[in-house]
Amino acid sequence: MADALILCRIGSAQGVYLVDHGRPGYRDRGIWRGGPADPAAAAAATRLLGQEPGSCCLELTLVGGTWHLSGRGQIALTGADMGWRLNGEEVIRYRLLDLEGENELRGGIARQQCRAYLGVRGQWAVPRVLDSAEAGLPGTATIAEGFTLCVTNPQASGPHEELPPQVPDSAEPTLLVVQPAPEWRLLEAREREWLAEQVYTVDSRSDRQGIRLLPATPAEIRLPGILSSPVLPGTVQLSPAGPILLGPDAQTVGGYPRVLQLAELGAAFQLRPGAQLRFLVGQTVRS
Repeated sequence: MADALILCRIGSAQGVYLVDHGRPGYRDRGIWRGGPADPAAAAAATRLLGQEPGSCCLELTLVGGTWHLSGRGQIALTGADMGWRLNGEEVIRYRLLDLEGENELRGGIARQQCRAYLGVRGQWAVPRVLDSAEAGLPGTATIAEGFTLCVTNPQASGPHEELPPQVPDSAEPTLLVVQPAPEWRLLEAREREWLAEQVYTVDSRSDRQGIRLLPATPAEIRLPGILSSPVLPGTVQLSPAGPILLGPDAQTVGGYPRVLQLAELGAAFQLRPGAQLRFLVGQTVRS
């Protein structure tokens, strides 16, 4: 009989998401792709566990929370440092952990960044709709207090570990390399300069749908009127209150001007509320 690990969420499950490869290929039906907000951190968890790319894992936002783990299996923790402890002992992230019996995994408030990933080796017993376990469509799992998950693991993986990626100094604004998007050409030169020179603050109302950005100085931009048009994860729309950087769960069309496009989401969607960022338009970041 295959080994199995049962996870149960103790307490609030706010900010907990099932993520996998998402639902590519359905945008023409109004269904967003989804996927992890920090693809690199989620991919590291699957590599450590010897899983196929895009396998299920849990995305935890700002707080790790408490999990009861029962049975036998293997887990990996990546992404934000949430001060994880297993049965009271400090856990090293980016390392394969073997579990057996009854265990308590506890994570606090993220010390750096804001999203952590909990991967479990094996087959996840969760409903799938359009080949994905992610929420947003009828029939998918609801994650709430007491959420329980069973993962069967027919074969253990050998020991693996990786070095956690270096986290930039949070005292300095994060630099995001972006390219001009379709409505960029409709802006005047001074409006483009305003967008590129601003230091933006991440609003607390941000989530997987998008990051609301508060500019340091009020915008003096005449928003061009456009018809609702296709948008992508990483599209920067310009609203009257400031830019909105769209995330993995963003809508597929939008009516605000699409002024910039970000290729890699991970760095932006690891920023905590209150963190700052700047756009580098058509440039590269020097290390």
